[in-house]
Amino acid sequence: MAETVSIQDASRILNVSKRVIRQYIQQGKLNGFKQENSNGRSSWVVEIPEGSWLDEYREHIYSVGQNTTPWWRPSPDGKGTVHYVESLGIEEVSPLFICGMFSKDIWPAINHDPQDRCDECITAANDKGLPLNSISPDSYSPNRLG
Repeated sequence: MAETVSIQDASRILNVSKRVIRQYIQQGKLNGFKQENSNGRSSWVVEIPEGSWLDEYREHIYSVGQNTTPWWRPSPDGKGTVHYVESLGIEEVSPLFICGMFSKDIWPAINHDPQDRCDECITAANDKGLPLNSISPDSYSPNRLG
Protein backbone atom coordinates (compact mmCIF):
# COMPACT_ATOMS: atom_id res chain seq x y z
CA MET A 1 0.00 0.00 0.00
CA ALA A 2 1.27 3.45 -0.92
CA GLU A 3 2.32 5.90 1.79
CA THR A 4 -0.12 8.82 2.22
CA VAL A 5 1.34 12.21 3.20
CA SER A 6 0.46 15.90 3.16
CA ILE A 7 1.06 17.97 0.03
CA GLN A 8 3.95 19.68 1.81
CA ASP A 9 5.57 16.34 2.72
CA ALA A 10 4.99 15.03 -0.82
CA SER A 11 6.75 18.13 -2.13
CA ARG A 12 9.78 17.38 0.04
CA ILE A 13 9.81 13.61 -0.63
CA LEU A 14 9.39 13.92 -4.42
CA ASN A 15 11.61 17.02 -4.63
CA VAL A 16 9.13 19.20 -6.53
CA SER A 17 7.16 22.29 -5.56
CA LYS A 18 3.76 22.14 -3.86
CA ARG A 19 2.36 23.77 -7.01
CA VAL A 20 3.62 20.84 -9.09
CA ILE A 21 2.10 18.36 -6.60
CA ARG A 22 -1.30 20.10 -6.87
CA GLN A 23 -1.02 20.26 -10.67
CA TYR A 24 -0.20 16.54 -10.89
CA ILE A 25 -3.18 15.72 -8.63
CA GLN A 26 -5.48 17.74 -10.93
CA GLN A 27 -4.02 16.00 -14.00
CA GLY A 28 -4.33 12.55 -12.40
CA LYS A 29 -0.56 11.94 -12.41
CA LEU A 30 -0.56 11.66 -8.61
CA ASN A 31 -3.37 10.29 -6.48
CA GLY A 32 -4.56 12.94 -4.05
CA PHE A 33 -7.71 13.18 -1.97
CA LYS A 34 -9.18 14.86 1.10
CA GLN A 35 -8.77 13.00 4.36
CA GLU A 36 -9.97 13.82 7.86
CA ASN A 37 -7.13 14.74 10.20
CA SER A 38 -6.84 14.38 13.99
CA ASN A 39 -8.63 17.73 14.51
CA GLY A 40 -11.72 16.52 12.66
CA ARG A 41 -10.96 18.73 9.68
CA SER A 42 -10.21 17.50 6.21
CA SER A 43 -7.02 18.26 4.33
CA TRP A 44 -5.48 17.13 1.07
CA VAL A 45 -3.13 14.17 1.14
CA VAL A 46 -1.09 12.52 -1.59
CA GLU A 47 -0.17 8.89 -2.18
CA ILE A 48 3.57 8.61 -2.73
CA PRO A 49 4.19 6.41 -5.80
CA GLU A 50 6.00 3.17 -5.09
CA GLY A 51 9.35 2.62 -6.78
CA SER A 52 11.25 5.29 -8.62
CA TRP A 53 9.30 8.38 -9.68
CA LEU A 54 10.33 11.29 -11.87
CA ASP A 55 8.46 14.46 -12.65
CA GLU A 56 8.11 15.51 -16.30
CA TYR A 57 10.93 18.05 -16.03
CA ARG A 58 13.49 15.49 -14.87
CA GLU A 59 12.24 12.93 -17.40
CA HIS A 60 12.91 15.49 -20.13
CA ILE A 61 16.35 16.39 -18.75
CA TYR A 62 17.30 12.71 -18.48
CA SER A 63 16.09 11.95 -22.02
CA VAL A 64 18.20 14.83 -23.33
CA GLY A 65 21.13 13.45 -21.33
CA GLN A 66 20.84 10.09 -23.08
CA ASN A 67 21.66 11.85 -26.33
CA THR A 68 24.35 14.14 -24.93
CA THR A 69 28.01 13.43 -24.42
CA PRO A 70 29.31 13.72 -20.85
CA TRP A 71 32.68 14.92 -22.21
CA TRP A 72 33.30 18.67 -22.24
CA ARG A 73 36.24 21.01 -22.56
CA PRO A 74 37.19 23.41 -19.74
CA SER A 75 38.46 26.01 -22.24
CA PRO A 76 37.07 27.57 -25.44
CA ASP A 77 40.05 26.85 -27.69
CA GLY A 78 38.80 23.37 -28.70
CA LYS A 79 42.13 21.77 -27.83
CA GLY A 80 43.58 19.70 -25.04
CA THR A 81 42.09 17.33 -22.53
CA VAL A 82 38.35 16.74 -22.33
CA HIS A 83 36.75 15.95 -18.98
CA TYR A 84 33.70 13.98 -17.82
CA VAL A 85 31.06 16.23 -16.22
CA GLU A 86 30.04 14.77 -12.85
CA SER A 87 27.61 17.49 -11.84
CA LEU A 88 26.13 20.45 -13.66
CA GLY A 89 23.61 23.01 -12.44
CA ILE A 90 20.49 23.55 -14.53
CA GLU A 91 20.46 27.35 -14.40
CA GLU A 92 24.12 28.19 -13.93
CA VAL A 93 26.99 26.55 -15.75
CA SER A 94 29.68 25.80 -13.20
CA PRO A 95 30.70 22.21 -13.82
CA LEU A 96 32.40 19.79 -11.52
CA PHE A 97 34.35 17.26 -13.55
CA ILE A 98 34.49 13.72 -12.19
CA CYS A 99 38.27 13.99 -11.70
CA GLY A 100 37.63 16.81 -9.20
CA MET A 101 38.52 19.72 -11.48
CA PHE A 102 36.22 22.77 -11.48
CA SER A 103 35.70 25.17 -14.38
CA LYS A 104 33.88 28.48 -14.74
CA ASP A 105 32.20 27.28 -17.92
CA ILE A 106 32.23 24.39 -20.38
CA TRP A 107 32.55 24.08 -24.13
CA PRO A 108 31.38 21.20 -26.33
CA ALA A 109 33.73 18.33 -27.05
CA ILE A 110 31.56 16.88 -29.81
CA ASN A 111 33.45 14.41 -32.01
CA HIS A 112 36.53 14.66 -29.80
CA ASP A 113 39.29 12.07 -30.08
CA PRO A 114 38.87 9.53 -27.26
CA GLN A 115 42.64 9.82 -26.79
CA ASP A 116 42.00 13.37 -25.49
CA ARG A 117 39.97 12.10 -22.52
CA CYS A 118 41.29 12.73 -19.02
CA ASP A 119 42.63 9.43 -17.63
CA GLU A 120 41.39 10.27 -14.12
CA CYS A 121 37.90 10.94 -15.50
CA ILE A 122 37.86 7.61 -17.37
CA THR A 123 38.93 5.72 -14.25
CA ALA A 124 36.39 7.50 -12.02
CA ALA A 125 33.53 6.99 -14.50
CA ASN A 126 34.37 3.30 -14.86
CA ASP A 127 34.64 2.90 -11.07
CA LYS A 128 31.16 4.42 -10.69
CA GLY A 129 29.72 2.36 -13.55
CA LEU A 130 28.80 5.48 -15.54
CA PRO A 131 28.41 5.35 -19.32
CA LEU A 132 31.26 6.89 -21.29
CA ASN A 133 29.17 7.97 -24.28
CA SER A 134 26.01 9.52 -22.78
CA ILE A 135 25.02 11.38 -19.63
CA SER A 136 23.66 9.17 -16.87
CA PRO A 137 20.79 10.31 -14.63
CA ASP A 138 23.22 9.59 -11.78
CA SER A 139 25.20 12.59 -13.02
CA TYR A 140 22.48 14.98 -11.88
CA SER A 141 22.91 15.63 -8.18
CA PRO A 142 19.48 16.08 -6.53
CA ASN A 143 20.54 19.19 -4.62
CA ARG A 144 21.35 20.96 -7.90
CA LEU A 145 18.14 20.00 -9.71
CA GLY A 146 15.95 21.88 -7.25
